[in-house]
Amino acid sequence: MLGNLYGALRDAGVPDDKAQKAAEEVATCKDEIATIKGDIQLLKWMLGFVLASVIGGFGIVIRLLVG
Repeated sequence: MLGNLYGALRDAGVPDDKAQKAAEEVATCKDEIATIKGDIQLLKWMLGFVLASVIGGFGIVIRLLVG
């Protein structure tokens, strides 16, 4: 896909060195976005675990108060 970007920039008249650098920057950004998506997925799981723990804790406290 990045080869397509490089080719499109070359077809648009962008000099070779600038087209190469632009394609490399997009590749770097793509890798960073993948890393961020992974981090967000991990945070979602952690938040779910914390919420389940809090709800379970409230359940235990209510059970102790009532019984």
